[in-house]
Amino acid sequence: MDSTKKVINTSDDGGFLLRVGLNDNKAGMQGLDKEKINKIIMEATKGSRFYENELKKDQQVNQRIEKMMQLKDKITSQQLLKAQLQGLGYERPYTVEGNKGSEKTMDIRNGAVYENVSVVQKKHFCIGIQIL
Repeated sequence: MDSTKKVINTSDDGGFLLRVGLNDNKAGMQGLDKEKINKIIMEATKGSRFYENELKKDQQVNQRIEKMMQLKDKITSQQLLKAQLQGLGYERPYTVEGNKGSEKTMDIRNGAVYENVSVVQKKHFCIGIQIL
């Protein structure tokens, strides 16, 4: 949480340099004075429409982070536990009643893999890891 607050409190130039600054991870870029080159980039772009747009993007990102942090602070431990259990698939099975009075029990799990269940000519089939 502290590292996220540091991101929020950084100056506008920090986020801009991350997007536009020199990327010295390319071949032949080792040993360059990154600070000097970034300073030249900042001076050349300051006041341009591109610069203003990048500042606007940084402000929007910081606002989104701030909103997420506020939502995170509002989550209670009980809500967190419930969400974790649902993510692990510990939900209760649902009972589905058909038109003809028959009952079918479906165990729905919230996992990373989506399962696609279709009905073709009154036969059920499933695409995915788990089969009904």
